[in-house]
Amino acid sequence: MGQEFSLADGSEVSHAGPVPSVPPPDRVDMRLQARFKELAGANPPFDTIHRNLIIAILGAPGAEDFGSRLYDSDQTHAGLVELDLPHYIHAIREALGVGAHGEATSVSSRTAFYFKVFSKGFAELSKDDARILTRTACALAIASGGPIGAAPPAIDSPLLEAILRAMFRYAKQPTEITLDEFCEFTSTEFPDMFIGAMKWIEIQGLAHCKDEEKTKSDVVWTILHSLPNLISAEGLEAGKGLLDYTTLWALTSALPDLYKVPDQWLMLYNSTTHGFSSNRFRHHVHNYDGPTVILFRLEKGALIGVCVDTEWKDKVKPWGGPNSRLFTVLPDFRMLHQNILVYENEKTRHVEHGIGFGADPSTAASALLWIQDDMQTLVMKYAPLANHAEPLTDRIRTVEVWGCGTSETALKQQRQRQRDLLAAEQKQKVKRLGTWEGEDRYLMELAGLNVDAQIDIRAEKKLALKK
Repeated sequence: MGQEFSLADGSEVSHAGPVPSVPPPDRVDMRLQARFKELAGANPPFDTIHRNLIIAILGAPGAEDFGSRLYDSDQTHAGLVELDLPHYIHAIREALGVGAHGEATSVSSRTAFYFKVFSKGFAELSKDDARILTRTACALAIASGGPIGAAPPAIDSPLLEAILRAMFRYAKQPTEITLDEFCEFTSTEFPDMFIGAMKWIEIQGLAHCKDEEKTKSDVVWTILHSLPNLISAEGLEAGKGLLDYTTLWALTSALPDLYKVPDQWLMLYNSTTHGFSSNRFRHHVHNYDGPTVILFRLEKGALIGVCVDTEWKDKVKPWGGPNSRLFTVLPDFRMLHQNILVYENEKTRHVEHGIGFGADPSTAASALLWIQDDMQTLVMKYAPLANHAEPLTDRIRTVEVWGCGTSETALKQQRQRQRDLLAAEQKQKVKRLGTWEGEDRYLMELAGLNVDAQIDIRAEKKLALKK
């Protein structure tokens, strides 16, 4: 324990050594000092905090031992059962990834810090400890960003096991992973794995800031959020569909930042609630001018998804931006890191109808992922899933689409829907020839049409057919 770590590039990420002198108070320290006073108030003479209290406030459902792991991993207070203010400030700042002058430490340093917490100071992380690390990171994200009462994942959660398999694809040994291998995994596939843990430490370790201070960057330091709020369709409970909170944590840990900026994900479409057809899909998803995440649950159990970084369009020419991704969630967790184009065609004749994703998504033969136009069948060629050596073809059981834009994005879509509905209602009011009356009749006659003559001709044709 307390040994120094270094990355392959030689950069040091050691966390051992004496407590540095406390720098001049900044916006982090002001909140730390205020929180210290709150906690020390229960421990006369009010100038230290007991180890058990720190362990208690940093534990969470599914991460009950996080506080003790965090406390015991810091060698600057080894052997101490009580922390004074300088030790407390040092410990919490380090866990938050905040440097001596308020700057953020490097991602590799933060990753190495949490690696050390769970490896107990060793240079390798065992597979069992990696499983605990993964569950703890997820549980803390749910505790800090999920709704009150949201349950943490089970220790044997299929998704956590899928993430563990993804992690150990980077390891040379089947039962342990080194720091460099772990950093390669997080930087490549899971860059925001510990945002939830850091947010939890902020909530529990720093004094809460006032609402009016949250918008003033010169007054308060804060992590915006660990998980976006889920806003489900009417009649559906958030977190109970395809996108539960464990899956939400996994996706927001892995997807590009574009999908993490908003503080809410809005369910645009659920095939069970809104109807299972391409028409209903387009009705609920089109005109949403923001990024979206689409999940497909297949009959055989696989969970596959696509994130699209631009508004959906029904057009023959493929479209999409650099932050679109194709991914699998279960039974394997994998991200395809390349620009994914999208093809969607329902109306244009002489070209294939359906939805495609890939470098050349315009045909079922060339797309990496192809959805038939009836939304019933999916064909996937990328990253064959477990037990599928050949491209996967399966029936689609459920589809969910989540909008990852702002509240204004959703409002603009609602306004466009209202305009489309009004236009449809106006179109229905246009009466067929033979029923024109009043002002409509006057306008038709101004256009040079003899309405009565046309009515007589149609009446004669109907009479002749009856005979």
